[in-house]
Amino acid sequence: MIKKLQNSPSGKFLNFKFMKEENGIFFFEIIFPPETASPLNLVQGGMIDAALDEATSMTAYIAFKEEKLPLTTDHHVLFHRPMPLGKATIQTKIIKYGKTVTTIEGKLFDQNEKLVATMLHTALPTNIPNQSNRL
Repeated sequence: MIKKLQNSPSGKFLNFKFMKEENGIFFFEIIFPPETASPLNLVQGGMIDAALDEATSMTAYIAFKEEKLPLTTDHHVLFHRPMPLGKATIQTKIIKYGKTVTTIEGKLFDQNEKLVATMLHTALPTNIPNQSNRL
């Protein structure tokens, strides 16, 4: 389904995978490696934020028919419980699809399918820069 854009370097680091889209909900899998650990040996909050940002951004990219990328104007993360290292799943959906502003919701679940964190991501649909200028 995703043709033009490969995972970002952070997506590769998290072994980020788009799984499917079903009824407007997008499903992703990631793996939090040991390098994402906090001093408590749980996933550090900023890494959770990065994973949700990656998934919501990819959702917008798919929704824009792979012609635009989201330029983030704002995102908020609510943390509901600690996240152990290892595999996690993310579900996203477009809340508002607009030509000037788009809002995407993301939810991260642990290995037991318990809600860990929720993100609300607002972005501007932006033309993709020349491929030779990208990472």
